[in-house]
Amino acid sequence: MSQPESERGSERSSGDMLVEDLDTRREMLDIATQKTRFTLLQGIVSHPVELPSLRELELLNPSLGRTTIHEHLGKLIDAGVIEQVENKETMNNPNVPSKFYGLTKEGQNVLEGTGLFDAATTLKHYYNKIQKTDEHNRYESAPRP
Repeated sequence: MSQPESERGSERSSGDMLVEDLDTRREMLDIATQKTRFTLLQGIVSHPVELPSLRELELLNPSLGRTTIHEHLGKLIDAGVIEQVENKETMNNPNVPSKFYGLTKEGQNVLEGTGLFDAATTLKHYYNKIQKTDEHNRYESAPRP
């Protein structure tokens, strides 16, 4: 028995939405798994509260410049993989960070199949073993939102 035209049209629409959603997820994954961006995501996941500041990501990736890190974080934000959150209580204090970077729910969903979260315990273990400078400890202990 064939379906009425109106029902077939609505199926196509929902199917198109699934394809669009799949395309969006694929695009997010492509952006997130670029080598430098994936390294930054590892830094986010390895952080004790998974919400590092820009400076903490710099300290974890000394071979990358601040501008490079900032550009890649911007691409991850634009793609919806991560978000920037601010601690309004520390915004006017130049001695502690007020902006932090963490995964979005959608970013977590998209990255689930990459093995990143399977390695989270190991990444956190290595993060805790890093010999940190006083500056790194100060940034790491900054209050988060």
